[in-house]
Amino acid sequence: MKGKMTEWPGGMNIFSGGTRNEINLSRPWQREMIIDPNTCPLENIPQTVIAEYKDGLEKWRVIKTTNTPYPFHLLIIPERCWGKEKLQTLGGFLEVRTALAILEDILREYRKDGTIILGVHVGYAAGQNTGHLHWHIIELPQKNPDDVTEKKIRKCAKNPSLLILDDRAISVVAGGQRGGQCFFVPKGTENTLHGLALNLVEIIHMYNDKFMSTEGLPPEYMVGLKFRKRGFMYGFYIPILNHLGFPEYFSLLGEEPRSITLPWPHEKTVAHLKGAGR
Repeated sequence: MKGKMTEWPGGMNIFSGGTRNEINLSRPWQREMIIDPNTCPLENIPQTVIAEYKDGLEKWRVIKTTNTPYPFHLLIIPERCWGKEKLQTLGGFLEVRTALAILEDILREYRKDGTIILGVHVGYAAGQNTGHLHWHIIELPQKNPDDVTEKKIRKCAKNPSLLILDDRAISVVAGGQRGGQCFFVPKGTENTLHGLALNLVEIIHMYNDKFMSTEGLPPEYMVGLKFRKRGFMYGFYIPILNHLGFPEYFSLLGEEPRSITLPWPHEKTVAHLKGAGR
């Protein structure tokens, strides 16, 4: 068996290398988001508004969502639809930091000290059905929280060949079950959310540039951030650069070798992001 097998948190082996060793920027299946404020459900259908905020000229809302299996599930949304360019960057640093500040406020208001995940999707292939930006706040039904996943991610993050960005608050490392995926690993210093916002926006800009498709589109992506007792535990950025094949779905059903095959090794992602040009 050519290539190498590694294990990331989640119990699935990650298979990479062999003949799948080069980055492919062609994504003929990707299409642009259609953003139409006139038909946007988050702009035109009455919502149950929990709270309203204003950041400069931007107004934000926290609304309830009924389309969910989770008992606690809220959305953070800007009052109006954004254009494609602004949506692609989550609005930039100030808007990302505002979303994180709203999360902090909501957790205090609802006295949420358990396990909370915050996530956002950009693009159809990433799971976004409407062009209106919406951050999800979900409380996980975790009775006995532990830090096994966090410990595994921190251990994997010590590999210097996977390091993408590093500052006083956050390390960003390539890794995980999807091609191009990376993790945000906190160092436990002050201003973690400030540093998280800075690193997240920088990563988005890096991938928009370096992984611009040959068809002329920046990557669709999703972001997931985990909090416990209101503290940031870890997060991930997953660009949609390829799709899983049928062997992966057999593996997800429990068939051996229970592995996900990457389109290229994570080390190739790091080299591509840090290299000159595209």
